[in-house]
Amino acid sequence: MSIPPLRPVFVYWNLHKRLWSVRDRATGRVVAHAESLSLVAAVFVVSEAGRRRVLSEGRKNVHAGVAGAYCPAETPRPGSVPEDGTPVTYNPRTGPTFVRRDTGAPVLSAARVYLDAVTPATGPRFPWVRADDPVSP
Repeated sequence: MSIPPLRPVFVYWNLHKRLWSVRDRATGRVVAHAESLSLVAAVFVVSEAGRRRVLSEGRKNVHAGVAGAYCPAETPRPGSVPEDGTPVTYNPRTGPTFVRRDTGAPVLSAARVYLDAVTPATGPRFPWVRADDPVSP
């Protein structure tokens, strides 16, 4: 990827490419697609208006993702999972926030987030946060 380290980005799962889309927050343009990547100082973002649109229309749209600073040095190789990682998921039909898959507790931010298109433990497209990092309300 040709993204400078620590560049502010917004990352979301691209349903058509089955990869993570990386949007530069300064320009609003998608600058890369990645199988795996890592962010630091991450915030989990959900647009409530976009969520309501999904619920009313029954069609998916890009309204949720992770904002943070791109950190290539922390990116695991595709298919690997941090030993101390906790999977995080989001479903607009079950709630307005990203949640920990193990407890269902909301997750708003994390010091580090690992995004992988496929992980052996959970299957496709779950962000992982370090177990000691998640910040809940």
